[in-house]
Amino acid sequence: MGVINITPNSFSDGGSTFSLDSFLERWDNLIDQKVSILDIGAESTAPFNNPVDEKEEQARFEKMFFPLLGTLKFPSIISIDTYRPAVFKFVYKEVKKILPGQKFIWNDVSGILDETLWETLNSCPDAHYVFGHTLVADREDVSNHMGNVLAGDPILKLREHFRDGLEAFLKKGMEKRVIFDPLFGFSKTLDQNWELIKKLPFLIKEFGVGQRWLLGISKKSFLQKKLPESLSNVEALNYSEYLHSMILSRWMHQLNDYHLILRVHDPIVVSISASFIENGL
Repeated sequence: MGVINITPNSFSDGGSTFSLDSFLERWDNLIDQKVSILDIGAESTAPFNNPVDEKEEQARFEKMFFPLLGTLKFPSIISIDTYRPAVFKFVYKEVKKILPGQKFIWNDVSGILDETLWETLNSCPDAHYVFGHTLVADREDVSNHMGNVLAGDPILKLREHFRDGLEAFLKKGMEKRVIFDPLFGFSKTLDQNWELIKKLPFLIKEFGVGQRWLLGISKKSFLQKKLPESLSNVEALNYSEYLHSMILSRWMHQLNDYHLILRVHDPIVVSISASFIENGL
């Protein structure tokens, strides 16, 4: 899964795709790298950014994405990164007008199972859904996800969270549509993120090979916090991407038979990770 942020303040790209030309360049670059899924978000949920309202989020899709719909080469799946049901339906229906057969994922970082979720999935019957782990009490409070962090063993807490979520989807007959996301960096301390990285394979194996997982640690700040403070910003970023590749390599090796969706800003890290495995590293 390649990432495109149509925001002026994303932590990962600093607004570098906040124009039609740069958006198109980024899109074509990811398509050339043969990503299976493109994940598009129009609001940064980093805790140091102020949230935008629903109207502004929709306007960014109207300005940056919709004008290109007739010219873009689409991947197998489009993922819309939004915690607002109305925004997902808005983008879904607009794309379906032009590409009725396009496959969709709703990438919702709220982790909230409410009636608007079920209504949205019923109105978009071929869309799949990412159920993430965070501790926000309200969808509109997602940007404040670090206001409440996990207490206790993160693996135990996530196991309970995903079991409860799976039960809810089973009751709705939608268990085949749900994808789990541990949401690294959301409602988790530095130590908990690293504990989760180490023990994630045990958690995934508990849910069996049929369960899909979205895993995203690309450009997360906690990767750089493990590096020496003497490094320059550029050096820290390069080393963190190498560390990112090593972690993905470990997961890919230990979870070879499981369905993993790797969310990355630069798809080359996945190729590097695969080369580590091939060379026995």
